[in-house]
Amino acid sequence: MAAAGVRNRKSETDLRESHSRYTDSRTDVESALRHFRDQRTRVQLRFPRDPAPLQASILDVDQKHLLLEDVRPRERRPLLTDGNPFSLAARTDAVYLYAEELRCVLVESERGVPFYVITLPEQVLLQQRRRATRVTLPLRIKTAGARVTLILEKRICEGEIVDISAGGCRIRIPEDQSAWLRQGVTVDNCLLNIQRHLELESKATIRHALYDPRQGQTICGVELTQMHVTDRRRLERFVEAQQGRQAQDSSG
Repeated sequence: MAAAGVRNRKSETDLRESHSRYTDSRTDVESALRHFRDQRTRVQLRFPRDPAPLQASILDVDQKHLLLEDVRPRERRPLLTDGNPFSLAARTDAVYLYAEELRCVLVESERGVPFYVITLPEQVLLQQRRRATRVTLPLRIKTAGARVTLILEKRICEGEIVDISAGGCRIRIPEDQSAWLRQGVTVDNCLLNIQRHLELESKATIRHALYDPRQGQTICGVELTQMHVTDRRRLERFVEAQQGRQAQDSSG
């Protein structure tokens, strides 16, 4: 695939929907990926059994392929070029995108600078982040049990879910855990268990953590970064159902 002219296409950033959704529309998939191309936003590539992500930039998108460039760190590029499946996550202030089961099928170069030809994802999860749905769990669900277990190497801690969205949750953890639950830390496994509703697991990244000495607890924001598509859909449906019930309660 030639790289000539890849930067001169018209921007297509009309994502049209204001809520979280999965889409397999080629038009929507290409439009969303071009949004990140035009913003020159770094994207994260994650590989199974390898917790550290690679960073890359989107060079261009067409009807069949996604072109990536400037993949870092350089020494870990064989993860990509060996054809291993990976997930891709990207965010701006307005949009979050997540796709799975991507593969590099070809490495080409322009003037000696390599770029990577990637299979276009069959579907992507899109979130309009300025309007991201986050719900506080009702008392009846909290009473039954809504817990998160975070596992990082030999460390394990458990917390109560405060609120939740399709992309993450905020949890309350007894005692001071802020020394190791720091911003940017990748959690090996994050287990969510909402009794009679959800039981799923995901890779996760800590977005913030703050210890409140008066309450004796740590409030921690967790982004769910790598989850099976089926589980992601179940989580999204749960959040939408809770939002619908809360809207009914407030209107009644």
